[in-house]
Amino acid sequence: MEPNNNMGGNNPLGGEPVISEQVVTEQVTEAPMSPVVAPEKKKNNGMLLGLILCIVLAIGGIGFGVWAMMDGNSQKDALNNQINTLKQQNDELMEQVGDGDTIINIDTDTDVGTEDYIYVGEWGVKIKIPDALSTVSYRFSYESGYTSVAVWGVDCSDGCQYFPDFANVNKNISGMGSIARYPKGQEFSGGSAPTLVFSDEAYDYYVYHIQVAYTVDNPSDEANWELDSVNIVDEMLSNSDNYSKF
Repeated sequence: MEPNNNMGGNNPLGGEPVISEQVVTEQVTEAPMSPVVAPEKKKNNGMLLGLILCIVLAIGGIGFGVWAMMDGNSQKDALNNQINTLKQQNDELMEQVGDGDTIINIDTDTDVGTEDYIYVGEWGVKIKIPDALSTVSYRFSYESGYTSVAVWGVDCSDGCQYFPDFANVNKNISGMGSIARYPKGQEFSGGSAPTLVFSDEAYDYYVYHIQVAYTVDNPSDEANWELDSVNIVDEMLSNSDNYSKF
């Protein structure tokens, strides 16, 4: 009896047994995907407006800075030009005074000799010097509530052989006469009040007559000479026509 070689399977043709292979197909059911929804962006309108505002302010600030710098430079240049012009005018005036002893009166365009006037720069006033008075000196002083100008000079109408001590500012320190400027409406009490010479918009100008001559304490033959000189100084300071603005 032939052995049955078909035990492993039904193969009518014989040979190697056929092993039937069962393929199991696994069915995968994919779950339906939910639609992807992009996260909604929050509106940033406020931030955007703030940014735009910052940019506008920055541009405005830069523009203002440039304008201010240009305007400031322009004003600085104008001021420097004005200062330079004034300096030049002052230098020219000083040269005229120093070289020729003359200045130009801008009102009349005429030459005015500086030796003919006392120029009180602090007041803007000049005082005409009489022809008889020579070697004139003056001293400006700040006092309590007023300012004053003390004057020295020599009567040389009959000629002068030397320079006397009474006209020396370092010896006769009180002066030979003085004019004082007070705020307008000043009242004086006690003692001998000075004599009002003239007034302007803000001030009154008073002359102080000399009380004691230098030669009283220093007797000499110069007493009469000093008296004549003092009288000329007093007349000069007491005459309002001798005063003018410059």
